[in-house]
Amino acid sequence: MRLPLFISFLFIQLFASIGFSQEDTIAYIRSPYRTEPSPLFQFSTLERGFHNDTLEAHLQVLDQKNKHRWTHIDSLDFAQATLRIGNISLSEYYFNRIQIDFETEEDFWWDHLMLHMLNNEHEEGLNLIRKESPGVLQYSKIYFIQRIFMAKVKQAEGPKNWYKNNCILGWQVDSTANYSSKDEAFHEYIMDPLENADFVLKFIIRYIPADDPIISRSFFEVGLILEEYVSLSQAYIAFSVARHYNRRDKEILENIKRIKALLLERMYKIPNFRKYFPRTESRRFDYAVLKEKILAQQDTTNLTKPKLLKKKEADPIQIPSNYIFTIGLAVMFFIILFFVRSKKK
Repeated sequence: MRLPLFISFLFIQLFASIGFSQEDTIAYIRSPYRTEPSPLFQFSTLERGFHNDTLEAHLQVLDQKNKHRWTHIDSLDFAQATLRIGNISLSEYYFNRIQIDFETEEDFWWDHLMLHMLNNEHEEGLNLIRKESPGVLQYSKIYFIQRIFMAKVKQAEGPKNWYKNNCILGWQVDSTANYSSKDEAFHEYIMDPLENADFVLKFIIRYIPADDPIISRSFFEVGLILEEYVSLSQAYIAFSVARHYNRRDKEILENIKRIKALLLERMYKIPNFRKYFPRTESRRFDYAVLKEKILAQQDTTNLTKPKLLKKKEADPIQIPSNYIFTIGLAVMFFIILFFVRSKKK
C-alpha cells in the first residue's frame, strides 16, 4: 500500500515541477510603441449631452420655489436647463423674453446662441453676435462661433458640398514662418486660437451629437493645425471626431489613414478614440413633464413655471358608510350562526 502512495507522490512532484518550469520560461515582452508626448495641448474628454440626473434635480429645486419669488436668474436657469434636456420650445419661450447681460451672464448668452443653432436660425444667431460684440477680435471664441454660423448660412444657400471648397474657421497660419513654442507669436497665432476653437467646438458638440458637415470640417481644420504644429496624436483625435460628424467625407478618412501611418512609423501608440469621445447614453429624462402651456402675456421676471408632473398615484378605494354598516351586520350574523351550529353538534 505504501509503494503506490509513494509513486503517486512522485507523479505529483513531477507535474508540479513541470508547471513551475513552464511558468518560469514565460517571457513578457513590452510593446515597442509608446504614447506620444504632447505637453502643449491635449484634448480632454469631449462631453456629449448633459447629465440628466443633475438637470432634473436642478429643475425640481426651481419647481419647489414659489413662482412669485422667481428672480431674473431663476428664469435664466430654467431656460438653460430646459434647453439642455431637449425641450427647445419651452426654452425658447423664456430666452426670447429675457434680456441677457453679456458682461455678467455670458454663460446664458452662449446657451441662447445655441438655441438659434438648434432651430437653424443662423441669421438670428449672427444678429445676436453683432448686437453683443460689434467688434470681433480675430481668433477669439466669438470669432470662431461667428465663422461657424456664417458657414451654416452659406451651406444652406449653396450646394451640399459647399464646405469642401471653403474654409470654415478662417484660421490661417503662415506656413513660411519658423515658429518656436517659446515665441510669443506661436502662442498668439497657434496656441491661443487653438484653445478658443477647442472651447467653441466642445460647447457645440454637447448639443449636437452627430451628422453635421460644418462641425466635421471645423474639427478637420483644427486637426491640420495640430498635425503641423502640436501633435500627431491630437490631430488623429480631431480627424476622428470630424469623421464621426461626416462619414461621407472621404478626404477625412484618407487623412486618418495617413496620420495612423505616421504614428506607427514613429513608434507611437494609436490613441483610443472612445476615451476622448464617449458614446452617448440614452436619455432617461421624460421631456413630457415640462410641456405645459405658458401664457405669453406674463411678465418675464415672474413667469409661471410649468410644474413637474409626477406620476399620479391610484386613489384608495372608498366604501360608503351605509355599506360598511350593512357589511358589519352580515359578518356578525354569520359569526352567531357559526357558534349556534357548533353547540348543536
